[in-house]
Amino acid sequence: MSSEGIKKVLEAECEAKKLIEFTELEAKKLSNVAELEAKNEAILLEKECEESLLKYKNELNEDLKTFKIKIDDELKLEKERINSLDVESLIENIFDKIK
Repeated sequence: MSSEGIKKVLEAECEAKKLIEFTELEAKKLSNVAELEAKNEAILLEKECEESLLKYKNELNEDLKTFKIKIDDELKLEKERINSLDVESLIENIFDKIK
C-alpha cells in the first residue's frame, strides 16, 4: 500500500474514532436527559399521589364529622325521649310488653 493509501486509512480510522466518541457522548447525554425526565415524572407522580391522599383524607374526616353529628343528634333525641317518659309511663310500657 502506498503512503497516500496508508495516510487515507489512518485518517479514516481517526474519523471513525472521533465519530464513535461523539456518538458515545451523545448517547450519554441522551441517557442523562432520559434519567432526569424519569426522575421529574416520578416526583410529579409522587406529588399527585400525595395530593390525592390528602383530598381523600379530608373527605373521610368530613364524612366522620357528619356521621358523629348524626349520632350525637340521635343520641340527644333518644335521651330526650327517655327523659320525657315519667315513671308511670315506664311501668305501663313494661306491663304492656308483658301482656
